[in-house]
This record gives sequence, C-alpha cells and structure tokens, in this order.
Amino acid sequence: IHCDLHPGNIIIIKNSFDNKHSLAFLDAGLVTRLSRDDRKNFIELFYAIAKGDGKRAGELLIEKSRITRCVCPEKFINEIEMLVEKSVSGGLKLSNLQIGQLIGTVMRLCTKYQVKLESNFTSVLLSIEILEGIGKSLDPEIDILSAALPFMVK
Repeated sequence: IHCDLHPGNIIIIKNSFDNKHSLAFLDAGLVTRLSRDDRKNFIELFYAIAKGDGKRAGELLIEKSRITRCVCPEKFINEIEMLVEKSVSGGLKLSNLQIGQLIGTVMRLCTKYQVKLESNFTSVLLSIEILEGIGKSLDPEIDILSAALPFMVK
C-alpha cells in the first residue's frame, strides 16, 4: 500500500485506445504490506462502518488490537458507535462523508481509551485520508461502498 499519497505522487493517464482514464501512483518509497489477517481485519472494519454498524466497528477495533489495554471498553464501543452513526447518516457518497474527520476522531478515541492501532493499519488510514481530497475532486458523487465492494470480496 502506497503510504505517501499526495497530489504530486498521483497522475491521471488517458488511455489512447479507449479514451478511458486511470490513475498512476509515483514514488513508491513509502509503502507497507498488509498481511492476509490484516487485510481481512481492515475489510471487516470497513464493512461494519459502511453498513453503519458502529458497535461492531468498535468491537473489532478492540478485538483486533494485538496489544489490548482498553480502559472502559463499553464507553469506547459506544463512542465509536455514535461516531459511525453520525458519519454515515448522510449516505456513503464521498461528498457526504468527512473521512479525514472520522479517521482523526477514531485515532483520538483509540488514544483516549488505549486501543493500540497497528502501524500498518495506521498507514492505510492516513492514505485513505489523503485520497479523500483527491476522490472528492475527481468524483464527489461516487458511492464508496459500491466502488469498494468488488475489491472487498476478492
């Protein structure tokens, strides 16, 4: 996973054969690789959030943390549940989501309740946060779940 996604490292290429566009990612100096388990955990969490199941998302964050010192798990899960509900209440179109705020709040809650996020997972979250701005400039009406579903079921 590319961990240095900013506009200078992404270009749009037009295919001369069919006039379709694709993205090309440059400067892959900062990358991370998710293990099969990490990928499965990320997909489970993304799916729970996309379905608006904040309770499950909170449970997964605690369950999948390799080092668990969570103080007040019930409060943590409740705060994640409220955050997810608020975040996805307007639908999953990119224009309706504030992914950067969601990720920032999740990270603050994890710090507050001592839920350790793995570094690879944090790198993925930061990449998603950066991609939010790029995605909004390219297609703010894209439905995140519909776009991601084919990749999630692979």
